[in-house]
Amino acid sequence: MFLKSWFLVLLATFTTSAFSDTSIRVGVGSGMLDVISYSNGVLSGPMAPLYKCVFDYADLEVNYIELPLKRGLQYLEVDEISALLPLAKSPTRDRIGLFAGELFVTDYVFVSLDPFPVLEKKEGLKYVAPRGSVAPEFIHGQDAEIYEVTEWSQAASMLRYDRADVAVLPELLVSKLLGLDTVDVYQRSAGTLPVSLYLARNTEDTSVSSKLIAAVQDCNVQYSI
Repeated sequence: MFLKSWFLVLLATFTTSAFSDTSIRVGVGSGMLDVISYSNGVLSGPMAPLYKCVFDYADLEVNYIELPLKRGLQYLEVDEISALLPLAKSPTRDRIGLFAGELFVTDYVFVSLDPFPVLEKKEGLKYVAPRGSVAPEFIHGQDAEIYEVTEWSQAASMLRYDRADVAVLPELLVSKLLGLDTVDVYQRSAGTLPVSLYLARNTEDTSVSSKLIAAVQDCNVQYSI
């Protein structure tokens, strides 16, 4: 009886360990306007094939949960999720989790409905971006104000209603958010950042992190999205 009980304990321990190494909970940022989204167990949008490649190469079972960016970062910090995507690399995020390496790069732009020469004459420009975004990495004016919103679409609304002067956006979202055919939109480059996913700290030194980091290298593309 003792040997049988001991064997069952070992079997349960092994099974739990194996499951934790092959099944992970992954947060997907919401409000990305079909650039990447999750529904009915499926990732969709232009970014989706790259992330599918990563998880296929890593041979991991993934359970997705869609979250606003700020909440996703909070979940990542307290290990409620194993990974969060899509995320650009930044020093602030490096303090929260482990960047899995460059999967692709994304161009960020300053966007305004006023010409930039006009804005340059104003003091105390008002910027808008979603909570938890990389916008502060690009804003250097000492008297600049940064308004934080929940969704990317709300940043566009702040511009339309003249509640902000400049939005900081991924370039691929500009036309989707502002409809370039219906309004004059002025853009100026903010910078280019590597993008993939961030891993929770509790995945460090585990097969989950090593598999995902290796998979990102295998699936990396040499162009901007």
